[in-house]
Amino acid sequence: MKKNKGFYYRLIRATFARRTLLRFLQNEIFSKIEINGEILDLGGNSKSQYYKHIMSSVGSNITYADLYDKSENVINMDFTKPFPIKDKTYNNVLLMNVIEHLENYDTCINEIKRILKDNGELLGVVPFLFPVHMVPDDFHRPTESFIYKALNDAGFKKIKIQPIGYGRWTAAANLCGQKIKFKPFTLLLYFLAFLLDKIDKKDNKFTNGRFAFPIGYFLLLNKL
Repeated sequence: MKKNKGFYYRLIRATFARRTLLRFLQNEIFSKIEINGEILDLGGNSKSQYYKHIMSSVGSNITYADLYDKSENVINMDFTKPFPIKDKTYNNVLLMNVIEHLENYDTCINEIKRILKDNGELLGVVPFLFPVHMVPDDFHRPTESFIYKALNDAGFKKIKIQPIGYGRWTAAANLCGQKIKFKPFTLLLYFLAFLLDKIDKKDNKFTNGRFAFPIGYFLLLNKL
């Protein structure tokens, strides 16, 4: 992940707003993404902070779905069971930090493919080196190879999996920084971690080129 203009200013603001480093870095990716048409957000809502970063075209229509949110504008459904949605309904499906909470995610992946229009896209984030969080439970931390196989087996093509993070020091800083209440210390920790990962760059990859210490993964999949 490259640090573009204004990166550190945005990092300072996000840190004092108590965003985790994973949330901040995923939003840096989202700022380059545009979604359009009919959009289904699985597990999110209109207050989800990533909507401040993702661009959407004029006229786009976003529908939300969740098992626990009983709001009127939210489809109430279990993501581990067949979706009450017609085939080829949506241009984009968002799946942000949801997979880890599904004991059986195969149905969810297959159903997403079914409800996407031809050439529709799935955008998602899956945490990896990240604390266990119970909402309502936490089952998985899948690797890049595992994610690719699951998506490929479901029939998705043009699978892009982008590691989030810069290396072992950034991953450690993400875990530790969440517990530091005095945020200037958190920022100092992040800056030091970025520097150490830059020095340690070669050791942050396996021999096959795979990234060894991701905080999480960003997913961008095309149905066809």
